[in-house]
Amino acid sequence: MGVRPWLILASIALARAGFGYQYQTVASLGPELIQLFRLDYADLGTLIGTFMLLGAFLALPLGLLARRIGDRLVLGVGIGLMVVGPVISAAAVDAAGIGLGRSIAGAGAVAMIVLQNKVIADWFSGRRFMWAISVSVAAYPIGVGLAQLVLPPLVRGLGWQAAFLSNAVPMAVTLVLLMASFHPSPDAASPSRE
Repeated sequence: MGVRPWLILASIALARAGFGYQYQTVASLGPELIQLFRLDYADLGTLIGTFMLLGAFLALPLGLLARRIGDRLVLGVGIGLMVVGPVISAAAVDAAGIGLGRSIAGAGAVAMIVLQNKVIADWFSGRRFMWAISVSVAAYPIGVGLAQLVLPPLVRGLGWQAAFLSNAVPMAVTLVLLMASFHPSPDAASPSRE
């Protein structure tokens, strides 16, 4: 086993941590967003939920699309959406704009979640598979914790827009790492295109 599988695993783990960070953003910025946009707690809960709103509708089609056009392209577009979404949220002038950006990022997160275990299973087997899955799963709460640690001081120092823009940074790094390292495993069965 060469370096490539470990780079792919690192990019997936970074994507999972970025997913946790993005998901937790609105909750971490709750007091500031409530005051700034005159939200109540139901509005705040709606903003939190918009991140995964499209997941129920996109999971199966994204899996089928990856089977037809390839994991790399679907993962790349998904992670690209996780870069674009926070930029849209940061440029928003109201809560609806923040929700739109979160929905776009959440659609990208669904693509990453749907394909991550398949990609790991393609590249790792036996004990290495269990270790790789554990690394991927453990990365999500690290992202959530980082959001709670980093975002409140960031919003106080640089504003809420900077806090949303910080969501794009780990995903942009992930996108570059993934696109540079990913190609299908030579051991993976080639899927039927029908």
